[in-house]
Amino acid sequence: PHAVFTNDKYPRSFNEDWQVIPTHVKKGASIGANATVLCGITVGSYAMVAAGAVVTSDVPNHGLVVGSPARLVGFVCFCGRPLAEKPLLLEEEVVYRCSSCGREVKVSRSDYERMLKERQISKPR
Repeated sequence: PHAVFTNDKYPRSFNEDWQVIPTHVKKGASIGANATVLCGITVGSYAMVAAGAVVTSDVPNHGLVVGSPARLVGFVCFCGRPLAEKPLLLEEEVVYRCSSCGREVKVSRSDYERMLKERQISKPR
């Protein structure tokens, strides 16, 4: 599907000294149709960007981002399925077990806390 990657943070048609800023998409990441990823962003390993999302900040490994601007609302397995709501909370990491394939997925506690915060922001009021 069609996705857009920008390459200049401050584009101007008349500016000849523009700077290309690299964007990184790590192994196994998926980007949905009509998503836009701004330059300088890293999309983590096995992350998933939803269709139509506008990614303005880094996406962690296994992160699921949706919306405009994209918000981290959950995590996905290696197989691409969303991970359950009841992970094992450890001091420095959070451990999910995929209900579809049974694999264990670990995410950092800081990424998990970011997800909880951004999920609240993206809920309709």
